[in-house]
Amino acid sequence: MKAWKLKLAALLSVFLLLFATSEVTYHVFTGNQEQGLYPADADSISIPFITGEIVAFFVFVFTFIGVLLPNSKVFGLIGIAFLGLASLLTLSSAAEWMIPNHYWISVAYLIEFVSLLLLLIASFHLRRNLLRSLKPELTNKKYMI
Repeated sequence: MKAWKLKLAALLSVFLLLFATSEVTYHVFTGNQEQGLYPADADSISIPFITGEIVAFFVFVFTFIGVLLPNSKVFGLIGIAFLGLASLLTLSSAAEWMIPNHYWISVAYLIEFVSLLLLLIASFHLRRNLLRSLKPELTNKKYMI
C-alpha cells in the first residue's frame, strides 16, 4: 500500500473516532438530561459539549499536521511531537470525564488515545527506519534515537 493511502486511512480513522466520541458525548448528555441529573434551566450541557468539540478540532488538526508532515529528520520529529500532543489531549479529556454518569465519554476518549498512541508508535518506527536507511554507518545501538 502506498504511503499516501496509509496516511489517508490514518486521518480517516481518527476523524471517525472523533465523530464517534462526539456522538457518545451527545447521547450521554441527553440521557443524563432526561434522567434529571442536570438542572432544567441551566446552560450546563452546552458548555462541556462545545468544549468537547473544540478538543476534537484540535486533536484532528494536531493529527493532520503530524501525519502529513514529511518524514525527514527535522519534520519527522515535529510530526511526532504533534501526534504526541494529540495523544495527550485525548488522555487529559479521558481523565476529565472520569466522573459518575459520564464514564462512557471517558471510555470513548480512551479508545481515541489508544489509536493515537498506536499511530505515534508507528510514526516513530517509520522515522527510525528512515534514519537507518539514510545513514547505514549509524546503525550502532548507541547512536539510535
